[in-house]
Amino acid sequence: MAITKEGGKGYSFPRDAHAPTKTAVLNAVSSATGLPRQHVGKVMNALAALAAAEIARRGTFTLPGMAKLKVVKKGATRARQGINPFAKEAVVLKAKPRTLSKEKGAEVQALRAEAEGILEGTRHEPLRSAFATRALRGIRRLAEDGALEAIAEAVAAPTDTEAVVKALEQPDSLRALAEADPLLPARVRGLRERERLLSLEGGTWDAQTAARHLHLTRQGINRRRRLGTLLGIGVGRRGYLYPAWQFARVGTLTGIEQVFAALAEHDPWMRAVFMLSASDRLDARPLDALRAGRLDEVVAAAGAFGQHGAG
Repeated sequence: MAITKEGGKGYSFPRDAHAPTKTAVLNAVSSATGLPRQHVGKVMNALAALAAAEIARRGTFTLPGMAKLKVVKKGATRARQGINPFAKEAVVLKAKPRTLSKEKGAEVQALRAEAEGILEGTRHEPLRSAFATRALRGIRRLAEDGALEAIAEAVAAPTDTEAVVKALEQPDSLRALAEADPLLPARVRGLRERERLLSLEGGTWDAQTAARHLHLTRQGINRRRRLGTLLGIGVGRRGYLYPAWQFARVGTLTGIEQVFAALAEHDPWMRAVFMLSASDRLDARPLDALRAGRLDEVVAAAGAFGQHGAG
C-alpha cells in the first residue's frame, strides 16, 4: 500500500489483515525511513510522553498532519423516559455515570487485558503470582494518586522498569504511598543508589564478557564469584553483573582479590559501596587508592570497614 498524501509520498507499507502491533509499527517505520528500530522506538516514546503531558495540561494534543487527541468528558445522566425505536413503546432509560470518551474505555480494556495476562503468566508459581498481584495494586495506586506531570515524565522512560522507578521518585507519589509504608522513600533512594553504583566506572559486564576478558568459561567465572575473588552482583533471572572497575587491561585489578578477601563478611553491594565511596582513612576512594598502588592501606581499610568510627 503506497502512501501518496503530501508528507508521506514515496513510502510503501505492507497490507496486513489485522491492525499492526507496536512491534509491527516500529518495523514498518524503520524499514520505510532507514532509521534504526531503536531510534524509531525512542521517537515514539517521546511523542507518547509529549502527548500525555499536553493532554494532562490542556486536554488536547495535535500531531500535525496526523491526528488530534482530545479528552471527551460525558456527564452523568439520570434515569429518564424514552422510546424503544423498534417497538415504539415507552421505556425507562437507565442512569449512566460520568465517563470519558470511548477511546478511554478501550484503553481501560487493554490495561485490564494486560493485567490479566500478567496474572495468568504467573498463576502456576504461587510466589510470583502473589508478587504480581501486590505489584499491580501498587501500580494502580501510583496511577490514581500521582500528579499527571510526574506520570508523563515516567511514560517517557525508555524501559518499563525505569518508568516505575521514575514514578516512585516523584514527591507526590512518595507522599501518597508513604501513608501505607513510611519506609518507602528510603527504599526508593536505596534503589536509585544501587543503580548509580552499577553505572559508575564503566558500568557492568555480563558473565560472557567477563569470561572472554579473563579467558575463562562461564563456569570458571561463577566459581571465582563463589570464592569471592570476583565481584558479581545478582540481578534475578538475568544472573549476575560484574562491575567493570575490578578488571584491568589484562586480568583483574592488581590486589583486588586481597581487598575482597578482607571484605568477605560483607555482601556484594557493600563491597561495591566500600570501593566506590570516599574513605576518610585513605583520603580517597579505595578504588583510586588501589589503582595508585596503596594495596596494604586499602586492605587495612577494608578490614576495618563497617566498624564504629571506621571510614
